[in-house]
Amino acid sequence: MQHNAFRILSTRQLRVLYRYTSKHIIHFLHKAFAFLDKIRLRIHLIRLKQPINSIILHRHDRLGDAILTLPFLLGTSSNIKTLLIDSPIINSILAQFKLSIPWKPYCIDNKYNNVSFVINLSSPNLSKFNLENSKHNVSISQTSPNPIKKSGYKIIPSSSFWFNCTQSETISQGLQLAKVKTNPISGIRSLNEAFLKIPRPGFIPIEKYGIIVLGRGLDTLRQLSDANINSIASYYKTKGIQPYLLNEPNHTEDILKLSTALSIPLITGDSLAELSLIFKFSEFATGFDCGPMHLASMFTNVLVFLSHVSHLQWGPQLWHKVIKTEHYKDKGYSLSSIHSVNLATQMSHIVVFPNLNCIPCHRNFCSSHLCHQIITSHLDNFLINN
Repeated sequence: MQHNAFRILSTRQLRVLYRYTSKHIIHFLHKAFAFLDKIRLRIHLIRLKQPINSIILHRHDRLGDAILTLPFLLGTSSNIKTLLIDSPIINSILAQFKLSIPWKPYCIDNKYNNVSFVINLSSPNLSKFNLENSKHNVSISQTSPNPIKKSGYKIIPSSSFWFNCTQSETISQGLQLAKVKTNPISGIRSLNEAFLKIPRPGFIPIEKYGIIVLGRGLDTLRQLSDANINSIASYYKTKGIQPYLLNEPNHTEDILKLSTALSIPLITGDSLAELSLIFKFSEFATGFDCGPMHLASMFTNVLVFLSHVSHLQWGPQLWHKVIKTEHYKDKGYSLSSIHSVNLATQMSHIVVFPNLNCIPCHRNFCSSHLCHQIITSHLDNFLINN
């Protein structure tokens, strides 16, 4: 029998290999085009011969992305005349929190003929926005494909968050290109100072308590198992902290049954403001990467698990100082944890993730869900060792 020197790769392995090589090629091209576009931006500003007087920031996506944008908006100290934010979630947060900032809600019914910059952080189809077609308009986007086909805005991409750029870096680079002065650390401090003025509400437990974010409204790769919940609850109790399960919209009945079965009390926040107060008065919050966990990280100590997303994107952000990185090996698999401190609040921020070449995958072609299995099966050992 003739010896075959090359082992035939499985379909999944070929997909991982393709993703790995194409990712680095695209990353190189993106960096090159981004460099050229920065030069093009400088030339455009010279030709403009007038200061930047108005900016619209688009942030049409989910809660977690909006929460990570909030520190930059709260920390803005720019002299630019008109700063507009187009984000239903962020506008709702600002209204609920009753926070006064330089950014004002963008109204689609109004025409903004003299807009200097459009900072597009979420790549919506900008052709629907009521902006005049002007040579003075520049759009800054976090992705290289042009989201506008008709108006002919110039597209200036900031670093892609697909690779080694955190979400907060992407936001920061977009704002820097538009000459917006902002300090996200000051923004987080302002957020916490605003909540310090609020008396402890009646729905907040009196004793020391910690929050467990179940993730029932998320995909299956970001949900804690019953065994994980028990382990986290036991860990809290060893530290003198009473565990609470965080209720989630549209899942109250299931979570209530779980609360009864596991003898762990339930806590509910009916708004983002109430949810923020729950985290503000808590000692700790634990769960998979999601919007509520990003909100928790603004106020309290957090332990965040990452499954199919990269720690380079959703791990420590610009306002975190990394203290140490640890690695664990068990049953042939490797886990890592990054321990940071939030420079605005001095709270602990710990991210735990599996070391797999297929991450990030966004679940497009995976059937094994190995990343989630590694986290959930090794969670007990991690808690014991930490």
